[in-house]
Amino acid sequence: MCKTTDIHAVQMNPQFRPSEKNPKILCSTMPDINYELWREYGPWKK
Repeated sequence: MCKTTDIHAVQMNPQFRPSEKNPKILCSTMPDINYELWREYGPWKK
């Protein structure tokens, strides 16, 4: 959500409303996404 919107903070579990058990955290404190996990391998890729 942080990468695709203009928000600056999001709750830890975005499917639920913010609360004491589901606090908002700053997007700048989240680690970057490792896109290598979605890399496709095969004879058509180099």
